[in-house]
Amino acid sequence: MSLSKKAKWSIIIVLFIIFVSFSVYRYQQVNRPFKNYSVVEKVEQSGKHFTVRDLSYKLGKPTLKENKNEIFYEIPLSIDNKTSEMQKLGVENFHIRSNFTNNMLDRERFLSNPINKDFPWEGVAANSSEQLVLIFSMQKEWGINPNTKADFFFLEYIGDKVIKHKFPINY
Repeated sequence: MSLSKKAKWSIIIVLFIIFVSFSVYRYQQVNRPFKNYSVVEKVEQSGKHFTVRDLSYKLGKPTLKENKNEIFYEIPLSIDNKTSEMQKLGVENFHIRSNFTNNMLDRERFLSNPINKDFPWEGVAANSSEQLVLIFSMQKEWGINPNTKADFFFLEYIGDKVIKHKFPINY
């Protein structure tokens, strides 16, 4: 049995409408839990304190180092815990972004830095301070050079909201 051209187009259009309707329905179902999700960006300045979950952070002036293949951003960080309890420090929330490239903390170089040798993985002790140097590496093959604009981010998660504390790195 052969269908006419009109019947074939009618079937294709009906199937297309069913497919699009199902796709819209699934999109709504999958994204419903995130309907209130928002990202807020706060521009911070080096040398000034900002507080995240009972810890006070202060970033110093970044320095730039390079070798044949990489550029390293070293950012001094002072953390104060003025509470009576140990506070967790989430190093996974430190990011650097440049030229549409995002990179996290270079843990190997971070841990090999003498200032970070006693890094408190379990958290910052009550009523104490820590001095660290955050180290990020960016590959030159990614289009990064000493003149490339970069931004440091500290991400803070509060329910459906992400606060990006942004520190422009200018040389």
